Amino acid sequence: MSKKEKNIAIIENERMVKGQVVLDLSIDHRSLGTVTQSGDEFVAKLPNGEVFRAKQQDEAVSFLIREYHLHQGR
Repeated sequence: MSKKEKNIAIIENERMVKGQVVLDLSIDHRSLGTVTQSGDEFVAKLPNGEVFRAKQQDEAVSFLIREYHLHQGR
């Protein structure tokens, strides 16, 4: 049998840090990480400090969500 799908609300919070826009992603007060723009690329940073670089913001956000789903069973 297949599992029932669950809808999960991801909260996006934009804030300014040193003149730069930082996008914080969280689920139920648990941080997924942040996305910032660095030149012509976007940098996704996980709470453990791991960094991923992407050409588009959507790709960086998808990385954070993918990592959350991969490790949520901890």
